[in-house]
Amino acid sequence: MATAVIGMMIYLGFSNDISRITGTQIEAERQEWIVDNGKALDEWYLRNAWTIDGNSLAIDSTTIASQAGITLKYSAQLVSSTRLNRNGVSYHVIAMWLPQTGLTGTAFDVNTGLITEGTYLNASIPRLKYHITNGATIESQLVTKSLKTMAQAGTRLETWFVGQAALATSADVNNNWFRQPSCTATADPRFLACLAGFQDAGPVFTTAAIGAASDLVSAWGRVLLMTNDPTLVSTTHPYSVLLSAETPWGTPLQSTVTESTNLTL
Repeated sequence: MATAVIGMMIYLGFSNDISRITGTQIEAERQEWIVDNGKALDEWYLRNAWTIDGNSLAIDSTTIASQAGITLKYSAQLVSSTRLNRNGVSYHVIAMWLPQTGLTGTAFDVNTGLITEGTYLNASIPRLKYHITNGATIESQLVTKSLKTMAQAGTRLETWFVGQAALATSADVNNNWFRQPSCTATADPRFLACLAGFQDAGPVFTTAAIGAASDLVSAWGRVLLMTNDPTLVSTTHPYSVLLSAETPWGTPLQSTVTESTNLTL
């Protein structure tokens, strides 16, 4: 009888050890899953930022999972906010979390992009495993990259203007090289073409040998636009042109390039 009792105690001890090991393994697997798929979510957003933030509504979770290559496991929750705005940048927040036994009240506010962990039954319960893809960070990086591209284009325009002025005769020293003197007469190759409203900057740069059109693309993959329309730019010293980059949310990034001032962004 004593042998049987001892045997049962040993069995229970092994069972408890196995249970602890199994539980630890499951938690490790859940942690690995959230980390790996969190990266996939970030990469999906970066690839699709134009489409995502061109939409003011919340993004369907099935669409997100399918496009990001995520197979939802462990009863995972995947939720998108509506389009939010901070400092002129519009974005979505995507939250993904794994429900945790002993934790109640986990929630995500689609109108603010804030997640609430909830209330833990006791301190020994593993913390909530979740990932937040914050579109504000991603879109801000794309804005910065696009502004850098615009700044580089502006510098080339300024350098070109200086070069044109250096080649001019004294009678032409005050010319506005950023725009043809007459938009109806035969084009003078020394000047930029007349642009009514914003147009693709690529052909203008290529024709005037200012730079390659392939360099005039925003971080969202859209061509940079420019105008020298007299209703939008300066027609007296200092002469100017205006560069513009479209954004997913519809408010363009713009920068003025003048004949004499270095562009700083």
